[in-house]
Order: sequence, then structure tokens, then C-alpha cells
Amino acid sequence: MALNLVRTVARQNIRMFHHETWVSGPPRTRIPFAEKVAHGVLISCGVMAAPMWILYNLQSYKQRD
Repeated sequence: MALNLVRTVARQNIRMFHHETWVSGPPRTRIPFAEKVAHGVLISCGVMAAPMWILYNLQSYKQRD
């Protein structure tokens, strides 16, 4: 019974599967330069937040030793 259920589900998934082609080329939607800059700033701030916090509080870390 369980094997038949697995076969039925597998057959349904195979029928619904389709291939999509990935075509290299220019983007479909143009993203404004200001939005790219804003995203870059936010990502940079997110990546640098932890190291900046550690460097800012380095003296308090050294006092604990």
C-alpha cells in the first residue's frame, strides 16, 4: 500500500515537472542607480556592524582580562 502511494505521488510530480531555460542577457526590469546604491549601503552596514561594534568596545573587552 505504501509503495503504491509513493509511486502515485512520484508519477504526479513527474508530470508536473517542466524545464525552464535560463537565457543570459540584459535584465528584464531596470533597477534605478539610486536603489542599487541604497541596497549596497544597507548591505555594507549590515556586514560591518559586528566588527565595528567589537572595535568600538575593544577597551571594555581588554579591561575584563
